[in-house]
Amino acid sequence: METPSTQRSVAVILGPNNWTEWIRSIQRRAETLGVWKYIDPAGAEELQDPSYPEPKDVKPTATRYSDLSEDEKEELKEQRALYRQSYEIARTARLSIDKVSVIIEQSINPAYLSILNATTTTSEALKKLQDHLKPANDEAKEALKAKYWELCKPPTKAKVEQWMLDWETAY
Repeated sequence: METPSTQRSVAVILGPNNWTEWIRSIQRRAETLGVWKYIDPAGAEELQDPSYPEPKDVKPTATRYSDLSEDEKEELKEQRALYRQSYEIARTARLSIDKVSVIIEQSINPAYLSILNATTTTSEALKKLQDHLKPANDEAKEALKAKYWELCKPPTKAKVEQWMLDWETAY
């Protein structure tokens, strides 16, 4: 569990107007956990579980452990040690994907939770959210132009800090 000092803030998606900020926030968190490649809505890799090595993996004609020579038994032990490492890596990745899934659920407007109901994977959830909330390029450009022109107006003295924040996020 993350302590308050190690937690990062995640943007809350309110709608299409902050999709880019939100998905970048989710991507940063997933990359930190090393699992973005498994949940990227643009095309995710499938997380594969390793297969447990059997005697036939060392000697195709072997059906039992006793069918192996001493060298083959040693090879099987090494393969099983590698399996345990690979299994732990895959297990950790699945737990990290689950963490990202919780972050996603906690960081979206409750009105969009129904989009997630029919999804079975985190990647699928992000893809559905993207399909519903990512603005078309033309829309995004127009919104950015409107925000730019609005920010070109000088702020009132009391609203300088908010204007600076808006300017920085408009990039």
